[in-house]
Amino acid sequence: AKQGASYAFEGGKMIGADVGSKIAGGGVGLGGSGLGANSQFKPNDPHLNQTLGDVASLPKPKNETPWNNEVNAMVKLMIAAFGMIALANLLAKSKVPWVFTVAMGLAMAALAASVTILGMAVGSLILHHGQTMLGLMWSAIGAYLAMSAMKALAGGLGKHTETEANQLAKTFGGKISNFFKNNFSWLQGDDLDLKLKE
Repeated sequence: AKQGASYAFEGGKMIGADVGSKIAGGGVGLGGSGLGANSQFKPNDPHLNQTLGDVASLPKPKNETPWNNEVNAMVKLMIAAFGMIALANLLAKSKVPWVFTVAMGLAMAALAASVTILGMAVGSLILHHGQTMLGLMWSAIGAYLAMSAMKALAGGLGKHTETEANQLAKTFGGKISNFFKNNFSWLQGDDLDLKLKE
């Protein structure tokens, strides 16, 4: 045993081993791999020098969630509703009847989009796909947008004096706004009662 150990320390060749004859001048090369017998440590395993070639490109991943199309549609409706409500509130300040009519039309379109979101959230996400939390979140968004749209409709005439409001109320949009104001006055927060003059 001592003789075998002394051979190992002296760089001699042991049975079943492959150790360099001079430890200071080289490393270990077992089984055709490892460190070469020079100071540059170049790998001598032939498998490491092979070129693997081009890796095949993977296809672009697709979202296969069953309710993905519904969510995408609701996102588009939400953005459209927000934009129409903002524009309706801006145009409702105009004293030009046709501009006011456009504002009321936008508010009604926003209300329709909001109700659609609410229906899709309950009917598709909750009842059909069983996504209760996601459906409740979109239901809250739809309800908020619907309230905002009705507020824009109810508050349209409230942005004008009584004379201006009655003049605007003679248009189609004004009649719509007057209807919402008389039936949903609590959305505006005041008791202003504007009625069409005969």
